[in-house]
Order: sequence, then structure tokens, then C-alpha cells
Amino acid sequence: TEVRVLGPKPQRLVQPGKRAVAFSLIFRGPAATWLKQGTWEITHPALGPIAVFLVPVGREEEGFLYEVIFN
Repeated sequence: TEVRVLGPKPQRLVQPGKRAVAFSLIFRGPAATWLKQGTWEITHPALGPIAVFLVPVGREEEGFLYEVIFN
């Protein structure tokens, strides 16, 4: 539902060919199902399966909100 730019990484942590900006993705899941914090596997059509650390961050009428940070 949302992309949040968290800011540039310190130059000393940027490796060649890797992303220089940290960001997070906010996902909304169904209201009837709550996912606990932990490592989950998601699948991207082009990238395939990716393990992410999912953290519940809120609840809306439409469902639960979760955040994944890419550092």
C-alpha cells in the first residue's frame, strides 16, 4: 500500500552493485487473518521467492498493516 524512503545508507556501507537507499514497504492483509512478526516468504513474478522479516504495524478497517524494511 505504501513505499517509504528511509534515506541513503552511509557511504561506507554501500557495496558496488547494491542499493544505496534504504526503504520500507507497507502491506495490507485481510482483516480476518493476522500474521505474526517473523520471517515470511513472498514471491515476486520476476524475482521469485524472497524471504522478508514482516512486522505488524497497525490495523485499519480494511485489514492489518505490515512493514518490511529493505536496508
